[in-house]
Amino acid sequence: MIASPARSKGWEPWCAELEVFHNPFARHPLPTELLPEASHWLEVDGAMDCRHYYDTDILWSHSLIMAADDPMPTYETLPAWLEDLARRRAARE
Repeated sequence: MIASPARSKGWEPWCAELEVFHNPFARHPLPTELLPEASHWLEVDGAMDCRHYYDTDILWSHSLIMAADDPMPTYETLPAWLEDLARRRAARE
């Protein structure tokens, strides 16, 4: 694995978090060299093996469990939606 100098500068290449799942039955397999900085998932000895280019992942995930009465946010309403959600959740506790 290679640590990219771009990561230490606060940006990453477009394919740094690209996950490529290779079809073990593909008639024309995709060469891993075509997307060298992507993470490649390949079947090896019957198990899925992930080959990473970078030492660490860039992206992270946070799941938000919504109640049935929580309104669905849109891009435009997201800041107000999060504030309202925090107020309603605090009131429930």
